[in-house]
Amino acid sequence: MSTRYPTDLPAVPPHRWQARIIDDGCDPDETSAWVRLTIDAADAGEAERRALAWIDYDYEDDCRGAVADAHETDTPGRWLVRVQLFARPR
Repeated sequence: MSTRYPTDLPAVPPHRWQARIIDDGCDPDETSAWVRLTIDAADAGEAERRALAWIDYDYEDDCRGAVADAHETDTPGRWLVRVQLFARPR
């Protein structure tokens, strides 16, 4: 499942769902960038929405058209999310 921005995003709490950036980068053609992070959530959809909300709240990135994909980790309640940010909204 993927979540595309904009969607209904939750309010970002002070603890930021313990979000931590793993790595990030830019595609070779520089039309998009990506970030991989871990975040606390009950399921994949919640992890995707939280990741988009966190980026939208804490950074100045333009999230229009961004897509988030979450995958379970070995730690229950912890998710690995990859967010793709596009130079031009999709």
